Amino acid sequence: MITTIMQGWRDKGLATRRDWWNVLAGTEAGKARTDSGFTFPVLAAARRRKGWPPVDAEQRRPGETPAPPIVESGRWPKPKAKRRPKAA
Repeated sequence: MITTIMQGWRDKGLATRRDWWNVLAGTEAGKARTDSGFTFPVLAAARRRKGWPPVDAEQRRPGETPAPPIVESGRWPKPKAKRRPKAA
């Protein structure tokens, strides 16, 4: 499904980017997500990777390899909190 969607984007000349882990984790409530007309299953490994609790609708495989940890790329750094000077 993912390959089909990405090929469709390429065919249209789009440079769309998507974090597929977010799609495969479903919603925080545990519902499946739909993208480009495809409904994706909720994967237990993707939910654990995001730190979300398990839900009844998630799919898991016996003996599955854990998902890789989330890695900060540094490309889009989060803004640092501005420190206010202490009042005298």
